[in-house]
Amino acid sequence: EFLTNVSHELRTPLTAILGYSSMAIEDPDRAEEHIRTVRRNGEHLLAVINDLLDLSKIESGKMQIELVAVDIWGVIGELAEQYRQRAEAKGLSLAFETRGRTSGKLRTDATRLRQVLHNLLGNAVKFTDRGEVGLSVAYSSEYEDAGWLEIRVRDTGVGMSKEHLSRLFRPFEQADASTARRYGGTGLGLAVTKRLVGMLGGTIEVSSVLGSGSEFVVKLLMAEAPDEGRAGETRERPDASANQSLVGRRVLVVDDVADNRRLVSMYLTKAGAEVEVAESGHAGIEAATTGRFDVILMDMQMPGMDGAETTRRLRSLGVATPIMALTAHVMADYRVSCLEAGCDDFMSKPIDRVALIASCARLAKDHRAAA
Repeated sequence: EFLTNVSHELRTPLTAILGYSSMAIEDPDRAEEHIRTVRRNGEHLLAVINDLLDLSKIESGKMQIELVAVDIWGVIGELAEQYRQRAEAKGLSLAFETRGRTSGKLRTDATRLRQVLHNLLGNAVKFTDRGEVGLSVAYSSEYEDAGWLEIRVRDTGVGMSKEHLSRLFRPFEQADASTARRYGGTGLGLAVTKRLVGMLGGTIEVSSVLGSGSEFVVKLLMAEAPDEGRAGETRERPDASANQSLVGRRVLVVDDVADNRRLVSMYLTKAGAEVEVAESGHAGIEAATTGRFDVILMDMQMPGMDGAETTRRLRSLGVATPIMALTAHVMADYRVSCLEAGCDDFMSKPIDRVALIASCARLAKDHRAAA
């Protein structure tokens, strides 16, 4: 049954991706409309894959929680603004309030906390057609150096029946077939959310009235933390103005897949970079040792000499150019192995164009400053 559900959730967006790709070719006048549909379904497919991987990692005990000092109110405020914009795009309002302490740092895993909030706020906006979404945050210091953070997410959406509430946190559960058809989604997000909340040392409860809306309450026990620098604080996402940040930079792209080489090259060229490509590890070594580059982008899963071995050989030959690993692997231990091989940075596929350009600009700048 699990494989049947997985197959369905993968094939559904793939059907749209393949179908609308063909339509874009056959009907150029509506190509933009079709391509937007392809992108939307591609993003949905990526979300399904990420949820499946997270669920698998959690249930196999391989999900790692990293507790650091986090500006909780900065993280939540950033997400509140992001979802306020999404709500307003649907004609909804988002009410955000904080109670009690609103500054200082608490120890948690910022990435997983964001994931929990993304799932809850995303569902609230998605399942609400009129009215508002509410987000409230309260912290109470009940112990000498720890306290409870309470997060409430409510909506005036479709709500749920008591029967559905009893199976809400099971994988692949939706309220009913009509809800799934109307709003989309896999039912994986809340299954992952409940498990993540548990790993963060908390609880999640839900109340709902069919036709009136729902409220989720997350309670997390968090230790208070002294100021330990900027760990876990919010950072602004690079703006699209990064398109011009690689002017005058030379970048070597090493990848055995022609489509990937072409796509990454287009990203970089549009950003002003001069790009050279290599289709194998051996070709990459030849190019890197005979030319001058500011950054090397290294695919890690190449036949013959893979990216890790290519990187090790480049380092042994004295090549100090920054190398960024590009890989479809997302496990934390694989990231470590790439860095141990000599890579300076790591980016998971599919590649985010703005993040790629910003990372290349940073690596190139740091390299020239150190030269």
